[in-house]
Amino acid sequence: MKVSEITEILDKWMPISIAEDFDNVGLLIGDSNSEVKNILVTLDTTSNVIDEALDKNCNLIISYHPIIFNDLKKVTSDSGYVQKSVIKAVKNNISVYALHTSLDNHAKGISYFLSKKIGLKNTSILIPKINHDSNLKLGMGIKGELEKPLEEDDFFNLLKDKLNLKYLRHSLKLNRKVSKVSIVVGSGIMVSILTEDIAVQLFVNAITTVFMLFIIITLFSSISGAHFNPLVTIVELFFKRISLKEASFYILTQFIGTAVGAVFSNLMFNKAAIEQSTYNRSGSYLFLAEVIATAGLIMSILLLRHQNRGSMTAVVVPAWIGAAYIFTSSTSFANPAITVARTLSESFTGISMKSVPMFILGQCIGAALGVLLTALLTAEKKEEDVFA
Repeated sequence: MKVSEITEILDKWMPISIAEDFDNVGLLIGDSNSEVKNILVTLDTTSNVIDEALDKNCNLIISYHPIIFNDLKKVTSDSGYVQKSVIKAVKNNISVYALHTSLDNHAKGISYFLSKKIGLKNTSILIPKINHDSNLKLGMGIKGELEKPLEEDDFFNLLKDKLNLKYLRHSLKLNRKVSKVSIVVGSGIMVSILTEDIAVQLFVNAITTVFMLFIIITLFSSISGAHFNPLVTIVELFFKRISLKEASFYILTQFIGTAVGAVFSNLMFNKAAIEQSTYNRSGSYLFLAEVIATAGLIMSILLLRHQNRGSMTAVVVPAWIGAAYIFTSSTSFANPAITVARTLSESFTGISMKSVPMFILGQCIGAALGVLLTALLTAEKKEEDVFA
């Protein structure tokens, strides 16, 4: 068989398309048209592994971890073990294929096989993941139940026996029986710190956002007008409530402020100050959600002003955003500055940079729609009264 035939089988089994955006999977080294003699399966493709492949006459290595993860600036014999391994593989006509997060995210991937190995019952995906390019069930990790509760030492012995382990490293004992087990491969960084329940995560984020918006709008409305959203600022500029100079200052401050806030949030939870989000948010339904969320936000502000109830802004705006967090599919970003800032956080609320343009376009259209709908709803009044 040719390398291309083997990789086609692998891709049908664990599709490249379900891997994380940050990952590097598939055929990384080699000629897809070369004939396969023997195959070596490994965790990592090191120089020693390539030596073993040569010794066993294997010209295709199927690896869990990718040998090439980041861009290679140079490939020389003195530039590192990765480059040395690449050179050795190329010189000896060895092809290298990596699976990595394709195997992590697949419902029948590593976590699934481990759960079957230790005999978990009633299993389900720990953190389901939506992939609109695939009909496969995807997600990180597996959760399930033991056939019967076990003491901690008995559970550790079960793992050693079923997984053929001589040694097992574990955290401090809790002195509790083990009945439910979650399996996550790798570092588990994609698993939520507090809960595995997406609905709970969504609710917690929504309620936190509501309270914080209420506080900051109440505190800063008399100082700056509580300008936290570039689109609200642009609408204010459109109706000549603020000058271009003021609007420019507000918008610059909004983008800087949200970015700094994202950095502090990362640091508070013991993460790197800046993380590049890999949370891909794409699809026309998300675009529509942002249009609706932003239109509702702008309408709320303008209608309150029209009704001379501006003091209610600190209540109505947080209420709208909190509700939209739940009833929209996009979790109601409705703010270009927030959207860009969320690219700096690899968390439940993050968004990959490639998803940002669509979100901001939807928000801009939503803001314009909000202005138009407000004008139509108050059309019986004079135009100067509508936004007075």
